[in-house]
Amino acid sequence: MSNESIRWSVLAGAYMFLVGAVLSIPLGLGIQTTIPFPLQFGVTLGLIGGLCWGGFVEYPSRYRYLRGAGCGALAGIVTVVLWLWFFAFVLAGLPLEALSAGALFLLKTLSVIGGIGALTLGLPMMYARRRDNSPVERTDGNENDDLT
Repeated sequence: MSNESIRWSVLAGAYMFLVGAVLSIPLGLGIQTTIPFPLQFGVTLGLIGGLCWGGFVEYPSRYRYLRGAGCGALAGIVTVVLWLWFFAFVLAGLPLEALSAGALFLLKTLSVIGGIGALTLGLPMMYARRRDNSPVERTDGNENDDLT
């Protein structure tokens, strides 16, 4: 990856950290932990988001809105699943059978979170990436496909 791609991956991770920390403030008000929950959640989302952005957007050098939305949705869903697992099974000590009882609710929740992640995380970053002044390396031969 080029230095520009690494810079954009770090920027995506930092942006996702800020969004995750701000959106998790209401969740953290009822949770008593040593480190503030919004900081923990934001760091998790930032790391996953930066790695996802680097792997799905920057590495193949395809700056498409669909890839950006997918990256935001994937980062949001993976972060929420990790924290759900941490709270439900590690802190609360629930058995794994409890997961099958609420599977439909979990699927609905994750689909909503995926949509929110795509809109708040992936699309704004892709808009900024495509509007950047640096030259874009095109590897697929389609120089005039601004709609995808």
